[in-house]
Amino acid sequence: DLFPHPDQKTKKHDRIGTAREPHKNSFIKMSSHRKIRNCTLCSRIYPLTVFIKKEIFYFKHLNLSKWAYKRHRKLEQSVLDSADTVVVVSRQMQADFAARTSTPVKVITNGFDHEDFLELEQPLCNSDKSDCGKFSLVHTGIFVDNGNPEHLWEVLGEKANEDPKFREHLQIRLMGQVDDSILQGIAAAGLEKNLENMGYRPHTEVVQWQQKGQVLLLPLRKEPEAGAILAGKFFEYIA
Repeated sequence: DLFPHPDQKTKKHDRIGTAREPHKNSFIKMSSHRKIRNCTLCSRIYPLTVFIKKEIFYFKHLNLSKWAYKRHRKLEQSVLDSADTVVVVSRQMQADFAARTSTPVKVITNGFDHEDFLELEQPLCNSDKSDCGKFSLVHTGIFVDNGNPEHLWEVLGEKANEDPKFREHLQIRLMGQVDDSILQGIAAAGLEKNLENMGYRPHTEVVQWQQKGQVLLLPLRKEPEAGAILAGKFFEYIA
């Protein structure tokens, strides 16, 4: 918040940052930016930085009217042009947005917090130790229908049918929000007994399971916009 507490209304702020989604965040900060620029009590102009993670992939699926589409783009353009800096997470996005505005567009990639990896415990195993030494595939975070790797489940299922030892050692471990279609695809491949759907876990635990996995899954959404970014999860995976 710009002024999170009444006692801080006299506090000097030298930066305003806004990130989408939701879009209203950008408009609220842009409005605050304009007011502060015109405020006679302000000692300086506040830089407004707009952080844009990606072009929203589902925008083209909203079936907007021509008026709504133009209105959306006009509002988006007003934010881009009003900002002092636009920050994006890839070179491809930098090129895309630089073609749309004269505002400087800078790149700050996603990343990871190195402190999360400073004191990793020994690799985790279940209490009965039954999964230690298994061939484990790990996915952490949101696993959406649009990113379901159906062919992977099919190939793993075929391999498991051909090789009982492979089936015995295969472990598919999912953490976070998982779409039902993912679970259905795994079950359809005959791998339901190889699945451990762990749900939400503390992040400190998640990074330990990442370190333990033999294969870390990073399926992209089946949308062209997905190619413009590398998710923060990628950087955690290689940490």
